Amino acid sequence: MGEVVASIELERPPEEAFAVVADPAQRRRLLPDNFQDVRVVSETERGPGTVMRFTIAMPGSEHESEVAVTAWEPPRSLTEAARGDSPYTMRWTFAPRDGGSSVTVRMTYTSTGSVLHRLVERWFGRRALEQSLMVELLRLKAIVEG
Repeated sequence: MGEVVASIELERPPEEAFAVVADPAQRRRLLPDNFQDVRVVSETERGPGTVMRFTIAMPGSEHESEVAVTAWEPPRSLTEAARGDSPYTMRWTFAPRDGGSSVTVRMTYTSTGSVLHRLVERWFGRRALEQSLMVELLRLKAIVEG
């Protein structure tokens, strides 16, 4: 199992950061530009049980993904779990810090394929995942501090 972690400090309280991440309309604004056609596909539009579907465009291919909110502890944390053949979990945590907050995203995922595939994923895929998480965190910072 692989893991990638990214964090950022915000000058706003955890409640404000949580509200942005927890709102699917706002969450779309956080995602990297290669996430396309992001939409809620569940009857639940916010909170536990919310399911979002999107397409991740990569050079030469596209990957359909579906993510469900599986844990919800406002304003401390929320967890999203991807469904399908590329499972991963993203746990967002929001903690008070010096009049603002610290936001951490921890992504865990399962590596599949041959040993060579796992080695390539470990060295190159991990960096891409870290960059993707930082895009979301920097966009979150811009929205809440904007």
